[in-house]
Amino acid sequence: MLLSHEKIRKAAYKKADTSAQANLGDYTDESTISSWAREALSWAVASGLMKGVTETTLDPQGNATRAQAAVLMQRLCREVL
Repeated sequence: MLLSHEKIRKAAYKKADTSAQANLGDYTDESTISSWAREALSWAVASGLMKGVTETTLDPQGNATRAQAAVLMQRLCREVL
């Protein structure tokens, strides 16, 4: 699931606080996070929009299920937009 810089900019435009950053080093698969996704993913985790697949993994190269995508969109609409 992509959470792009464009979505962060839209959240910022809507006056949402996009400054929170999580320590992605806490996840064992942190090295597999693409450089272009790092900032957005860090914000999504810090703001509670996304949680790890497990306590120690994010699975950034995996595919989101329909249920995971729906939960993310629900949280984004409720908490940010």
